[in-house]
Amino acid sequence: MTRLVGAIQYLRHTTWLRFVVLSVTDGLLWSIAVIGATLARLGFDPAAVNWRGVWLTAAMAAGTFFITGIAVGRYSGRHRLASFEESGGIVVSAFVTTATVFVVVWSRPGPNLVPLSAVLAAGAYL
Repeated sequence: MTRLVGAIQYLRHTTWLRFVVLSVTDGLLWSIAVIGATLARLGFDPAAVNWRGVWLTAAMAAGTFFITGIAVGRYSGRHRLASFEESGGIVVSAFVTTATVFVVVWSRPGPNLVPLSAVLAAGAYL
């Protein structure tokens, strides 16, 4: 009986750890992708970048990917890492995230937070 309890506790711990590691990693990757795409679009000139807009866009992308990742089961531990099932969920989450961020940046009045091509490039990087 104690082995069963130990196994259940181990599974709970690894599922929680997987959730934390994957969600934090995904958020960092979206942030890096948005920053890199924006810098590339603006000729790698940091002075030309609207950094407030970049950070807002990166946070919006990371949050949207996190929410859609939960919806498709990315962080649930149902799928093996790097399996076809998990890849399908990543594609759906990346598409929804890119489309959502693009529409929000495009529809915002005034100057764009980031160049629209940077949003599409960040989605393509992932």
